[in-house]
Amino acid sequence: GAALNGYQLRLQGPCVASSAADESSRLEAQLGLCRCLRLLGLVSQMKDCAEGAARQWHRQAERLQLRACASSAAWRLGEWGELKRLAEQGTSPPHDEWSSHGLAEALYELQLSRALLALRAGSPATVAAHCDAARAALVPLLAASSVESYAHAYTHLVRLQVVHELQAAAPLVATAADSAAAHPAPADPGRLEELFHFWESRLGAMASSLQTLEPAIALHICIRKELATRAGVEVGPAPAGQAALSMAELQRGLGGSWLRLAKSARAAGNAESEANALMQARLHAPTLATLASAKMEWAA
Repeated sequence: GAALNGYQLRLQGPCVASSAADESSRLEAQLGLCRCLRLLGLVSQMKDCAEGAARQWHRQAERLQLRACASSAAWRLGEWGELKRLAEQGTSPPHDEWSSHGLAEALYELQLSRALLALRAGSPATVAAHCDAARAALVPLLAASSVESYAHAYTHLVRLQVVHELQAAAPLVATAADSAAAHPAPADPGRLEELFHFWESRLGAMASSLQTLEPAIALHICIRKELATRAGVEVGPAPAGQAALSMAELQRGLGGSWLRLAKSARAAGNAESEANALMQARLHAPTLATLASAKMEWAA
């Protein structure tokens, strides 16, 4: 809402900056605009905004940061071809130069995107390698923010949690990929149930703000959709037969993830984010979403 309008006002006017400080301010506003669009659930607009802005910058450092934003949007949208293009686009400076360029957050996002591509390819070892690189990118950020306050460091702790959960899920997704042709349901339901329970316990211990929950829940949604794809079916109504139990569980999990975001958005008074999350929840678990929406309206 207000933050989005504020960033848009800062970006109005000529694109040519008169000083390094003006360039930095404009880049900060562009990245802030992308964050606002993500939290509002306008992820497609976020991707278009980041890619459009990247074409206006001539320096590699700024283009990399905006490319990282576009990559973050692409995997949330499930646009894997676009994500691969963005991950391969251009060249990055050597790892030991990222801190001096202030690009550690962009490196984290790009390594996370590459880890998700490796997840799609069914390669847990490659996922682990990119997750290690993402953790390494967070080290200077954690060191700097921990000096300021725990609140500043918490964002990076959530990022570490996201990396850990992705790496832990990789072997299960790979197993589902290996067995997809012969078994229409995701492999090893017991281990999947254990993984989902672990996710819920971690979410219950996290701060309830939308900014905190969104990165973790977005990953959960991405992995659940990937498991459904590996099961040989699209995410939609549960099929009849043996696969129905597994697909129904995935559907409830997807709906529940979106509902958690909706509740967080409502608590923050963010009506647009709430409406978008409820709409997504209804696509996967219409009955659950309708009941939860009624309860939220009654509580209000």
